[in-house]
Amino acid sequence: MSDITTIEQERDDLGLHVDLCAQRYLQLEKRLEIVEVKVDRLIETITKNNKQTTTMIITSVTTLLAGIAGLITTILLKF
Repeated sequence: MSDITTIEQERDDLGLHVDLCAQRYLQLEKRLEIVEVKVDRLIETITKNNKQTTTMIITSVTTLLAGIAGLITTILLKF
């Protein structure tokens, strides 16, 4: 992270300091907005992947249970 640079005049001129601070905060707000957009996209991706994973697990368990039920039925019908 870079150090904050100050101008010698900024130390003596409150108006200049206020203006420079306003510019710095504006830049920080822009960067924060970019981070917020990226975090929102990441949340959407994670949510989507969680839904897909849940669907895959439910499908797999259902398939296994159907297979086990079929196997049990086959064994019972042979006796």
